[in-house]
Amino acid sequence: MDCASDLTAAEPRPGHVNVDQAIFTSVRSAMADGYRIIASCPGLTTDEKREITQRSPSHDGLCDSSPAASGLASYPLGSGRRCIAVSRHAGIEHTGRGGQRVYTHLVVLDCADFRRFRCDPLEVQAALRRAVGDDVILDPSTPLDRLALPVPESGCFGTSSTGSTSRLRCNADRIGDILSAVLSGRCIIVSAAPAPRETLSWTLRGLPRTARESLAACFGLKLTPNRILPLAFIDSYGRETERMIRGREVVSYDWQSPPAPESSPFDPWIRFVRSRWEQGRLAELEHLSARLTEDVTAQCLERIATLATDIDLVRNADGEALATLIEKHAEAALHNEAEAGLLREFHRAAETRKEQLHELPECPAAD
Repeated sequence: MDCASDLTAAEPRPGHVNVDQAIFTSVRSAMADGYRIIASCPGLTTDEKREITQRSPSHDGLCDSSPAASGLASYPLGSGRRCIAVSRHAGIEHTGRGGQRVYTHLVVLDCADFRRFRCDPLEVQAALRRAVGDDVILDPSTPLDRLALPVPESGCFGTSSTGSTSRLRCNADRIGDILSAVLSGRCIIVSAAPAPRETLSWTLRGLPRTARESLAACFGLKLTPNRILPLAFIDSYGRETERMIRGREVVSYDWQSPPAPESSPFDPWIRFVRSRWEQGRLAELEHLSARLTEDVTAQCLERIATLATDIDLVRNADGEALATLIEKHAEAALHNEAEAGLLREFHRAAETRKEQLHELPECPAAD
């Protein structure tokens, strides 16, 4: 099929970014057979192509064998750029070995462009779907240029359905465990999560943007030695999985039988994140985490969580509680712009509450 006119762009349109793209799949041709990069932009380097080839799924590489199966991988390349690879099935495998052909359409972004998607690979996946729809390229002679991806509107955060939010609240403990592992820099493989895409989305919303920017993650793909990423969702553990992770610093997390929680320096932040989840304040949480663009320590996140919580408290505080909260933050030591912004917000809320209390009528004296 001829998709070149739909899949190429010389200059970015307003509200779009141009990214390099490639197709990794299996087709028969005069030059070669089997899984490989069959088409790519000139902008992809030899080293980038080699790394992408090592990480991309081949025959029987998706967790689900149905025609509607899909998977996603997001990881930094050695070049410093970010690869977002979206995999699905695209017809019957042509080699005669049975099963579905695995088809991966991937894009490679500069760090600055990845930030325009809030360092969220699911946003990039959605933009890729809007740009190319269900089109597939199975002709190695198809030329590929850079692809124009639509950028999410500024401040427009995804919303969750009632059912999605309900599942989030029910699974807050487990997602908190995942957050703790990611923030602590540990590799975690999660098996049997009922909604891995949703779980990844909720996890990202609880991470500071600086942590999102470096996180490598995948779901829907069978585990291989080259796909043991810091956060990986798989269907189930087996002997082969155990063999692959033996000797590695990997947390094996069974969603159906989670291990006992361990304390972490990040617990105050995770408790704050969970409180926002339980209150349904997901967009507000993401707005805050997106402001955390500098390296943040557990202590910094604890201070930010405290400030954000006290902003809520000050808005309904009585006179005595208001004075206590103001004193608490009177000599706050600020370490980054996010803290400074929250402190300004706290002081504005405190001044507003002072005015409200001043305007309240005094209670009549008792007889």
